[in-house]
Amino acid sequence: MPKWLPETNVRFNYADFSLEQAVGAIKARAQERGSQIQPLTPIRKAEILRAEEDYRREKAFLLSSEMAIFKEVEALFSAVVQQCDEVNAGGHFEIEHRVKIQHRDIEQLCTIGQYQVSMSLIWYQPYAGSLHKAALIIREFDRLIILPPGHFFYSQPKIIKERQYIPDVSLAREYGWRLNRADQSFISSRDLATQFVIDFLDLLERDRAGKIIRRER
Repeated sequence: MPKWLPETNVRFNYADFSLEQAVGAIKARAQERGSQIQPLTPIRKAEILRAEEDYRREKAFLLSSEMAIFKEVEALFSAVVQQCDEVNAGGHFEIEHRVKIQHRDIEQLCTIGQYQVSMSLIWYQPYAGSLHKAALIIREFDRLIILPPGHFFYSQPKIIKERQYIPDVSLAREYGWRLNRADQSFISSRDLATQFVIDFLDLLERDRAGKIIRRER
């Protein structure tokens, strides 16, 4: 790292601030300290294009590592379990969680639930040794799907909502995720775990308010 780079890092969350807001804040703070914004020149433009090409090339290489993505899935699941335990430690909730993860399995699963609702994180990888058509799927269910051994469903739980993420790499070359649309922003595993648990608490709140419509069983 260059010597002039400070050891203290200032981070922002894409869920709270857009990239444009971050750029504006950085410019304002830099000008407060006497910096001047330089106009774009052909040389500077060429440097930017070269950096973008380097990023695309490195990103493609990093996303080709099946084992690195698997370890990121492990980190994501671990962060979810940790945050559920922290919520439970407050004494107001008893969120159950169950993790099923085994390298080379088609599906890796992290499920949390309480009362009559559940949410699942599913890393779906249909082809061993390849990330083709692989995706991280988040589902909300209308009942608790964590069952004791030997129990089974009389009818399949209803999926209330589903969304999919795909692996991504940030400009800082950190693994993470983005919604499966080209216009979506990068989100780290830690932030995605936080959002996942918050979404579950929102689901639990809707269920307690009677807003979850269940089909006849």
